[in-house]
Amino acid sequence: MREYEKNGHSTLVKRRAALAIIDNETFGKFNEKFGIVDIHDNDIKKWAMGAYWKLETNFDFKASDRWIQYWKAKHNIVSRRVTNWIKKRTNEEVIYFKFPFIIFIN
Repeated sequence: MREYEKNGHSTLVKRRAALAIIDNETFGKFNEKFGIVDIHDNDIKKWAMGAYWKLETNFDFKASDRWIQYWKAKHNIVSRRVTNWIKKRTNEEVIYFKFPFIIFIN
């Protein structure tokens, strides 16, 4: 018990510090990519595991689905399922749609 009191507390502090570093690096990557590309849970998992491997610590870390869920809740990030793809219209289609309205207005 005394050994745990000596070493256990410092290990817990180191683990929390390492998790904070993983969290910050993952959020930094998220901010870099936000708005540029679509971000999925697998991307967040990759970034978190990459940050963990950089630390080279002696505790186990797994960017599980539950961890990602907590991480997204902490940073107020919401996932949205894409249900419909809208194709981009060409200039000809836009002119075709505007033309009847121009005639109607004039």
